[in-house]
Amino acid sequence: MNSKEACLNLVKIEKKYFNRIYVNNKNMWPILRLIIWQNFISPKNILKNNKKKINLIIFINKIFNNILSLYNFFLLKKKIIDKKNIFFSRKVYLQKSIKDNRYYDRLFDFVLQNKIINNNSQKVYLNECYIKKNLAFKAKSINTFFNSFLNPKVHISNDVKNNIFKIANEYKLDRVKIFEKFNHATINFFNWYNFGLKLFNGNKSLKRLYFGCWYSPDAMGLIAAAKKKKILTFDMQHGFQGKYQGMYTNFVGIEKSFSYELLPNFFYCWNKRTKANILTSSNNRKHNLPIVGGYNWVDFYVKKVAKSESFKTKKKIFLFTMQPRTSKNNKIIPSFIKKYLNSVSFKNNLFIFRSHPNDIETKNLLHEFVNNHKKKEQIEIDNGEYNILDSLNRCTHHLTAFSSSAIEANYLKKNSAVFGEDSKLIFGNYIKKKFNILAKW
Repeated sequence: MNSKEACLNLVKIEKKYFNRIYVNNKNMWPILRLIIWQNFISPKNILKNNKKKINLIIFINKIFNNILSLYNFFLLKKKIIDKKNIFFSRKVYLQKSIKDNRYYDRLFDFVLQNKIINNNSQKVYLNECYIKKNLAFKAKSINTFFNSFLNPKVHISNDVKNNIFKIANEYKLDRVKIFEKFNHATINFFNWYNFGLKLFNGNKSLKRLYFGCWYSPDAMGLIAAAKKKKILTFDMQHGFQGKYQGMYTNFVGIEKSFSYELLPNFFYCWNKRTKANILTSSNNRKHNLPIVGGYNWVDFYVKKVAKSESFKTKKKIFLFTMQPRTSKNNKIIPSFIKKYLNSVSFKNNLFIFRSHPNDIETKNLLHEFVNNHKKKEQIEIDNGEYNILDSLNRCTHHLTAFSSSAIEANYLKKNSAVFGEDSKLIFGNYIKKKFNILAKW
């Protein structure tokens, strides 16, 4: 189903079950909602990954990483003793700059350039034992320690299990897999919740936590722990959000007197339209509030990170920013792109596929397609290591399904177009023209 259909179904489910998914006295509906949302929009034919066999080397490596994580915990606890803010990010947001070969965090570094904020803050990368990168702004890395051996005690009642089964049956989902994912995510949540309580305990200076993407069990665990310690939590907008993004919009359970403990206190938004989208179905809420802060990353990139000289070319350079597949965007390479690459129109041009950093499953198939193509000299693969804005600077035309890179390309005054069913729902207010993109270009 498309994102609109998925959101409307989430609304129906939430109205009935939002207050009936408690585990260890925590309302775990946001975690179940995440799992259901992912199942609604994911493609049916997911590529199979080979499972890694547990051997002695992997086992020893796990022990080493747990010890390292324990060491990092004490380092971080000491480091934040006098800090007011922690910025929790993820390695996926680090992108290399062509200018200086340093890695910049596209969510937080434009904030940390302010020396006063930087001195009062600590940037941390979640679920990492160490970061082997030349960072433009220093950071720590953390992971829960001994979580492979000492999982928290989690009791999921029969009532909760039956409710999950009822939802799965009604929407024709695999109820066993849904429950298994919920059980695993719940254990992960409480791991990070307990970790956060220990990390924040005794810290009187800490006032605010900022997250790059709140909707994962680790972030939700830290958010719940922070709220227990009276620390404010913020989600930093990490991509374009339309009316039907299931983990931001259409939360009908949030009311004047009710909020979700697992959701942040505030959602930092790029613009008023995003704020309005988040308030869909809960306009009178007094909690989990969106606030408008702007999108200063592009300005920071142009002034501080980008190469000063402009890229000049006489030929057309197409950049296709790829994304993980969804049920309505299921093809790795859309048929209209394949048709164009095989046509006489694609003569002296260059076509670049930029793979998504989270989409590991399709990378091998993409390389196979390019290597076997008769015009492979005119086709390149951008593995996403360098900043998306560096890649956009190089191209003359940009294409994507529904990535926020469409907006960033527009900021850089590039010809930018979107395609597919979800793009209409997400970018409906931004699309100026409808036409055969590659033919017109």
